[in-house]
Amino acid sequence: MTVWDHLCKMETDEEKRKELLYSEDKGVECESSASGFRHDNLATLVIFGFRSEEYMVSYIRRVMEAAVNLEDVFLYHRLACRKCVAYSPKRSFKFPWTKRQRSYVKKRITEGIDSPAIIRFPTAVGIRADHLAKKRYP
Repeated sequence: MTVWDHLCKMETDEEKRKELLYSEDKGVECESSASGFRHDNLATLVIFGFRSEEYMVSYIRRVMEAAVNLEDVFLYHRLACRKCVAYSPKRSFKFPWTKRQRSYVKKRITEGIDSPAIIRFPTAVGIRADHLAKKRYP
C-alpha cells in the first residue's frame, strides 16, 4: 500500500481547488470486514507513507486481525520525488521518529490483538530490495 502526496504538484489554494472542482478531504472510512473473516496467505504488509493517524492504525489493526499468518509489518515514512523534497520539512510530525513514539504506535496497533506479526519502522536508507520495486511504482 502506498500513500503518495506530490507536494510539488498539489494545488493548495482553496479558491482554485473549488474552481477546479477538487473534492474536499473527508478522510478515509473503511467498513469492517465480515466477522470471522480469515486470510491465510498474507505474510508481509508494507506501507509507504505511514502516518500515525487513527485511520491508518485502524486499517493495520483490521489487517492484523484477518491475516492470521502475518509475520511482518513494515511502516515506511512517506514517499517524495526530488521536487517534493524541496517543498517539505525533513521530518513529518505524523510519522513516529523516536523510539518512544514508535513504542506508542505499536501499542495502539496491537492492543487487544493476538498476532505474532512484528511491526518495523525501517528507514529509507535501509529499504529492503524486495520493497524497493514496490516503492518505484507510483
